[in-house]
Amino acid sequence: MICRYPPDARYVLDMKMFNNDVFVKVPGEHGGIFMWSNSNWNVILSSVDQIQMHGFDFMGDNLIITNPVAKKVQLVTAIDDRHEVRDWAGSGEEGPQDGPACKCQFGQPTGIVVENNKTVYVTDTQTGSIKLLVDIRPAAKFYKNIDYMLHLVSIKRDRHQYR
Repeated sequence: MICRYPPDARYVLDMKMFNNDVFVKVPGEHGGIFMWSNSNWNVILSSVDQIQMHGFDFMGDNLIITNPVAKKVQLVTAIDDRHEVRDWAGSGEEGPQDGPACKCQFGQPTGIVVENNKTVYVTDTQTGSIKLLVDIRPAAKFYKNIDYMLHLVSIKRDRHQYR
């Protein structure tokens, strides 16, 4: 046995490894996200913080969580001794709609996995689907630059034709 559950925890819903530490999600009024480090359990995010969450993972140094009540995916950033929670994806409206992060919809986002700190997969229990969330800004910038370069080439070509 590596360790026992955190105090007052009857069971663990989820578990992740990050920077050689073990993190667990415990449900209930004494629940939250706990970190096993140096043979001790430390509370990272408590149910007392009034943040509804189901699944969690790490994106960079931040927690990213599914909030089935708000129907959103949220990023939790540690600032000193408090946490800042901001919406990362989901309009808050119930439904299966895909689209940009602020407009996509979830029925009940539950599980979450982050791949390479860029690609996020979210299970939606109510719609029976797995959603892929990616930042398309780099691709949009690339296509904008291609469009700009094509525009420059066509101007030079047009000027050349008129000589």
